[in-house]
Formats: sequence, C-alpha cells, structure tokens
Amino acid sequence: MSAAPLSKTEQAYVAIRERIIDGTYSGGFRLVFDALARELGVSAVPVREAIRRLQAEGLVTFERNIGAQVTPHDANQWRVTIDVIALLEGYSTALAAPRMRPQDFEQARNHTRDMRSALEAMDSPGTSAANRAFHQTLVERCGNPLLISQTREAHDRLDLIQREGFRAIRYLPRRALEALDEHDALLELMESEPTQARRIELAARRHRQRTLQFYERALKEHFDDEPA
Repeated sequence: MSAAPLSKTEQAYVAIRERIIDGTYSGGFRLVFDALARELGVSAVPVREAIRRLQAEGLVTFERNIGAQVTPHDANQWRVTIDVIALLEGYSTALAAPRMRPQDFEQARNHTRDMRSALEAMDSPGTSAANRAFHQTLVERCGNPLLISQTREAHDRLDLIQREGFRAIRYLPRRALEALDEHDALLELMESEPTQARRIELAARRHRQRTLQFYERALKEHFDDEPA
C-alpha cells in the first residue's frame, strides 16, 4: 500500500526545514512568504502554516519590522539544546534498556569504534555523525515514536548550531575522548542492570550534561588565560 501524498503544507514544511537543516538557509536568513511560495510552486497559505510549525520547533523566529527569519544561533541556543537532549535521551535510554537486543548493543559499540577512528583522523563531522548514530541506536529502542521524533528534532537543531560555526565546537574533540569511555560504561550498565531505570536515566543524562560542563570550564580557562 503506497503512502498518501503529502499535503501542500507538508511539502512546504519539509522543503523549508531541509534547507534550514542543511545550511542552505543560515541563521538570520529572511523567509519571505511570497518568494518561497513561488519557488515551491504553492500559494502563500501553505508556506505560512509551514513557517508556524518551524517557529514552534525553534528553527524560525519573527522579528518586528523584519518578519520571519531563520533563528540565529548563539551560546544560549546551544546550551538550551544540550539540556533538552539530556532530558530526552536520559528518559528514552532508560526505556530502551530492557528492549535492547544483542545486535543493538553490537551496533552501538560499532558506532563508538567509528567515533574513535574519526577522532584519531581529526574528522570532526565524522565524529559528530558517529556520536549521533550511537545515541540514535539507543533512543530508537525506547518504544515511544513521539519521543524518538522529538529527540531527532533536537539533534537536528544541535547539528545545525554546530555546523554554523558556534565556537563551542573547537572544544568538542577534547570532550569526545571522555565521551568514548562514558559510552562503554553506559552500555555495560544497560546490559547488566536493564531494569534499573533511574540509574540508567541519570547516567545518560549526566553524559550529555558533561559536554555542557566541559565547554563552560574550557571557556572560563580560555578567558582566564587571555592577557589583561
């Protein structure tokens, strides 16, 4: 049975969202309804509805006398997104633990190995991709489609912020070395005590929060070392 065709609003939403996520429309880019409608071959109404959805996701903002624009990203956006991912992944990883199969654990460990190889090759995009794949393997076993979808959207936003050059990314390779060991410890906990939901949730959440703590500490050291 073939899938139902997308509505014009859904088509507009998917097209505009993809362009934001892949960087075609970067932070601050103005989203002019009539121009987008002509480009996408639809009326302004579906574009307006699509923009409202993207605003609800935090990917678009409205500024007085400017209109709709792609949300500019800064340190606060990065912090907020990390916090959201920590909460979502903590809960979903705890739900996933009793559902994990041997092949899921093997896949997760393969992603960690890929992450280590990318780090050794100084391949930042590859490191980020392998890290995301590791966590996605766990999240997708949680059994909650809405939670999976929301976590994926938060990851899209984080990737977008980091790709646009937010300076936290310069510190992330150093943090990734620690994260490799934390990946191994999290998997061991999930395998040995899959019903210890609270312990697993806290371990997964703290794993993400340590990235934020690492950045804040590194940033403080950077400014402390600067000449007065």
